[in-house]
Amino acid sequence: MGMEIEAKLRVADLRPIAEKLRRLGARDEGTVLERNWVLDSDDNRLKGWDVLLRIRTSGGDEAVLTVKRRGDGGEFKTREEVESRVDSAEVLLRQFEMTGFRTVWIYEKKRSTWTWRDCEVVLDELPELGSFVEIEGEPEAIRRVAADIGLNPDDHIDDNYLGLWQKHLAARGESERHMVFA
Repeated sequence: MGMEIEAKLRVADLRPIAEKLRRLGARDEGTVLERNWVLDSDDNRLKGWDVLLRIRTSGGDEAVLTVKRRGDGGEFKTREEVESRVDSAEVLLRQFEMTGFRTVWIYEKKRSTWTWRDCEVVLDELPELGSFVEIEGEPEAIRRVAADIGLNPDDHIDDNYLGLWQKHLAARGESERHMVFA
């Protein structure tokens, strides 16, 4: 449990960022293909409360259940976050379905996770949306890490991936759909 403070930045290419992290001596935690299910009630009660309910897998059926809600604000995106690990995403999805929740959006990303200067740095590749770097930590640490890897933290994006996806689809005149790799 705690507060998640992060800066999300769109980048053209993740390779130079990964190379800079490698040269700096950052710890490479590995790369996974994540699959995420966002859930809500039929009346979108959670969305109305600005709460995110998500189940995430990184290969296999073991999952992380996450609940997030907007924090008090600040320089970077701040959310209260509570997570727990569960044995089976499939069973958990069924349990939520039985209690009136449904999957409202599925999205995937290829995520590489690094640790540097008391921050978690993730390099995300998303279908159609492109590449993003998320730096999570205390605001001053986020600024230092961004500078270390050649990014300007003032260019951060406050929107989440769902918001970016919805804008992407609207700009293309497409109806809502899941964001998954072909």
